Amino acid sequence: MIPRSRDFDLREKSQALRLYEQARPDVFIHLAAVVGGIGANLANPGRFFYDNAVMGLNVIEAARVVGIEKFVCAGTVCSYPKFTPVPFHEENFWDGYPEETNAPYGLAKKMLLVQLQAYRQQYGMNGVYLTPVNLYGPRDNFDLETSHVIPALIRKCWKQSKRAPRVACVGDGKRHARVPLRRRCCGSDHRGGGEVFESRARELGIGRRDCYSRLGGANPVAGWIQRRGAVGCLKA
Repeated sequence: MIPRSRDFDLREKSQALRLYEQARPDVFIHLAAVVGGIGANLANPGRFFYDNAVMGLNVIEAARVVGIEKFVCAGTVCSYPKFTPVPFHEENFWDGYPEETNAPYGLAKKMLLVQLQAYRQQYGMNGVYLTPVNLYGPRDNFDLETSHVIPALIRKCWKQSKRAPRVACVGDGKRHARVPLRRRCCGSDHRGGGEVFESRARELGIGRRDCYSRLGGANPVAGWIQRRGAVGCLKA
């Protein structure tokens, strides 16, 4: 069963309990979230914190009440400290405050790990917390105001391909990220698993051997839509 927000508002504890009563699951995988890219996080820090925290608190507590066999919670790489060394390691998870632009979202999700650990300690609840990285792939969010970097680049290049020969991507080239193709990702431990392409100094993982900075990543995106070399990258 894949419940929808229009049918169950998980921000209400009664709705979370109703979901368990109707679905009667043995295993519950909590993927519900209010998410977005940097722009969306900057515009909605309060909403992103409250909605994600309260949804998680409610579904975990409801799972405890009904005595579910196993609870799996999807976290976020945004929970990691701002200055975590690359590649990320689980032992760095509590070493500092997250990057400020998405800290409210990241900390809301991080508290669900604390809740699951506390529930395991007190109630013996079988809860697992996975931390996937940012993903891109089919049916992604391509809205320029709320999407992440890769889908935003794809949309801009596609739209611009019908207008002008170049696309300007402004930035300093210093940000880097781990962005695997969604169909290749599968969680396996606290940090998540699958084919994750680690970034290195100014690189963004687009493929197994082809890595780019967020600016450099624009050229392969352009190539995907048959416009190789048609992207101009401007440093801020």
